[in-house]
Amino acid sequence: MEEFVSWLKAHGAQVDTLAVVDGLKGGRGVIATRDLPAGDTVFVIPEKLMISEASVKLDDDLGPIFTRHLDLFTRDDPLLSTFLTYHIHLERDSFYFPYLSILPEPESIQNWTLDQLAALQHEELSRIAKKRNTEIELWYERITTRLFRMYPELLNGDNFPFKTFRFAWQTVQARTFGRRLPWTALVPLADMLNHANHATVYEYKDGQFQWHSSVMYEKGQQVFNSYGRRPNHQLLLDYGFALDNNPWDYMDVDLLLETFWSSLLSISERRNLLLKAHLTPSKTKFRLTLEYNVETMVPYCRCYFLKEYLDTIDILEPIKDVAVETQVWKALHDVFSALLQTDPTTLDTDEAMLKKEDLPDRLRTALTFRINRKRILSNAMDKAKSMIQSTQITAHV
Repeated sequence: MEEFVSWLKAHGAQVDTLAVVDGLKGGRGVIATRDLPAGDTVFVIPEKLMISEASVKLDDDLGPIFTRHLDLFTRDDPLLSTFLTYHIHLERDSFYFPYLSILPEPESIQNWTLDQLAALQHEELSRIAKKRNTEIELWYERITTRLFRMYPELLNGDNFPFKTFRFAWQTVQARTFGRRLPWTALVPLADMLNHANHATVYEYKDGQFQWHSSVMYEKGQQVFNSYGRRPNHQLLLDYGFALDNNPWDYMDVDLLLETFWSSLLSISERRNLLLKAHLTPSKTKFRLTLEYNVETMVPYCRCYFLKEYLDTIDILEPIKDVAVETQVWKALHDVFSALLQTDPTTLDTDEAMLKKEDLPDRLRTALTFRINRKRILSNAMDKAKSMIQSTQITAHV
């Protein structure tokens, strides 16, 4: 790590406010070497130290290849991954060696075993992870089929192996910045800050990456970056971790009422009521979060369970017929309950397991992910149960 920090400073980086340390929650991370007031410029990385879409095209060896084969290198991930793979093989002959030599193994769930993926209890997420792995394989085959043939002395199976290309691709996937930069780029040191859900301020100014603290840090505290407002499934795919009670986590729920119940209203009558309420008639998928958001589903249920069509009915408001309003919330309760029952373990079982010591890291991560999803459903089910009771109490008043 000393060589890396010396390399940063030798090329104009301003990093004295921070220290890279191991053994923090989340593994390697960065701590403050002095108190950092909110809004302070914490560190500065010159453009010459960044590996960007612009800089790699200036590489003496690969630059002409990137220019000649634009069809292969329009996207940032194959472009940067090819550059990283080649320069990792160069070792100390690469200008970026002090940085490349300390990059950790990416922790995406793409690297999990089938049993570890099964612990997520989410078949679709496992399918996406497999699809991403297939994408890497296809890109490696596409690049090497052409370039190995055309530039065998520069690029071949010995200096451009799939294992390194896969490492490079996942590194680009997990560690690049871009939203406030002119291009996608790896920014040494900046990519070593762990994630926390608070605002992060960085900018590209005067040919430099400048990072500002959005909150106050005391000397010795871990300094965090925000990877964005990401749900747990995205955090797992890109970074290999999940957050407990992640406020940005969500579940998409299919509300297919006709599978279990019949409606007394025709499709056209239900459509008219939904359009009158400025709602999309064809909507069947709804997003739930820890803060419920059950209410977006309610008008569709009211419309479905009405006993008769009246043009004056406002489905955005509780239905005067208590039996209809009760049926709405009972149906929602049953939908959420059925989804919870599809998992092989319960929320209580998972929470008890998570309290055990010495759990394998990936199992702990899987438990955190599936517990959060079950909490979302459990909260939604509790909301429905509460509304059933409230509606019945109102009926007797």
